[in-house]
Amino acid sequence: MPEVPIYAVKTTASQERTVADMIASREEDEVHAVMAPDQLTSYVMVEADDNAVLERVLEEIPHARSIVPGTSSMTEVEHFLSPTPDVEG
Repeated sequence: MPEVPIYAVKTTASQERTVADMIASREEDEVHAVMAPDQLTSYVMVEADDNAVLERVLEEIPHARSIVPGTSSMTEVEHFLSPTPDVEG
């Protein structure tokens, strides 16, 4: 099964969580996952079938600015999915 591309969406500063929640609340079969990692300021990552469906969704979402050209893979973003310990040692 081919890997679904992950797109970076540029947002207004401090609105990452709002944009991610609005994308996630849409009933779109072609959008599979959304994340707004704390370490990534002004961007949300969206797993979607293609760029066109994401552009259509973003037209109605305030604070979503643009889609960064190109895609990412799961291996490039999986470090955002692992929690980091608050204190080490």
